[in-house]
Amino acid sequence: MKKGSAASLLVVGLLVAGCGGGGGSSSGGDDVVQMKVDSFEPSTLTVKSGATVEFTNESGEDKWPASNVHPTHELYPGFDAQKTVLDGDSYRFTFDRAGRWGYHDHLNPDIEGAIVVE
Repeated sequence: MKKGSAASLLVVGLLVAGCGGGGGSSSGGDDVVQMKVDSFEPSTLTVKSGATVEFTNESGEDKWPASNVHPTHELYPGFDAQKTVLDGDSYRFTFDRAGRWGYHDHLNPDIEGAIVVE
């Protein structure tokens, strides 16, 4: 195979591997929840057990994702950033227990979301 053809195949392969979308459901890739000013997007994300979800702060202010119930965060022990996530930073958590796990922004508990683990 020629050098140019191999490079082209590599690029196409990488592009295909990177496709998959973040439409709220995943089979185990990088799952992302965007922390906005007054919402989590998507508000409900469905993932497979063992998936790591990245909570990215795109709000322009500090956020703090944590398991319900506020303020104890005991619905899913361990699912708690334990500190503020600055604008532009992120927090990652691996969900390995099946169920529907509600969470909130500890700094503004009225902002809520859910992770559904299958």
